[in-house]
Amino acid sequence: MRFEEEVHRAVKHQASLDVNTQKTEGELLAIEAAVLSAVSSGVYDFSRSESIVLVQTSGKKRFVKQFTDHYSAESILCQCIKQILDRTFRVKYPNRNKSVRALFDAFKSAKQMADFTIIKYDFKNYFNSVSATYVYERYIREKLSDRFEADLINRFARETKYAFAGLSTSNVVAEIIAQRFDAEIRLAFASKGILFFERYIDDSGSVLKYRTAW
Repeated sequence: MRFEEEVHRAVKHQASLDVNTQKTEGELLAIEAAVLSAVSSGVYDFSRSESIVLVQTSGKKRFVKQFTDHYSAESILCQCIKQILDRTFRVKYPNRNKSVRALFDAFKSAKQMADFTIIKYDFKNYFNSVSATYVYERYIREKLSDRFEADLINRFARETKYAFAGLSTSNVVAEIIAQRFDAEIRLAFASKGILFFERYIDDSGSVLKYRTAW
């Protein structure tokens, strides 16, 4: 896919999310041209994202990063990078309902056993602790055959530094390394008779056939 098409898709995606204002076709084309011009000249800076603290109804504070101008070159390119990574890695994002159904099925098997172990854990401050540069160097770079896309994503990773919540790329960058984690967990516990393992973003749980000494 030509990069111009990625920009077109990204601008259309942002326009579909913009419920407050509707851009004309001419305005959208102008945004695409501005983004492509910024790419051609190299005049963009992903470190321009702003830190925002969101307070949830429970009172819990959530730290996110956002590009305040959703039609800026940085914001549109961020969405383009998500599209490229989704396409390259064919990421399958966790489905909460599917995970719950799988858990109930595992419990049906586990209740027939005299002894089993349930393990539950979660990653603290997950997205904001995933190093974008580490994920790029270890997992992304080798998968990219297009030099332009590789250079763009490398620059993005180095200027954003982490898979901050709020960025379009946060889920895909975090999933790329988390799916590696999933594979390692299944391998490590294969000898323990693992019946169930699911991860929903940063929460995970396992059901093992036998008790395990920790």
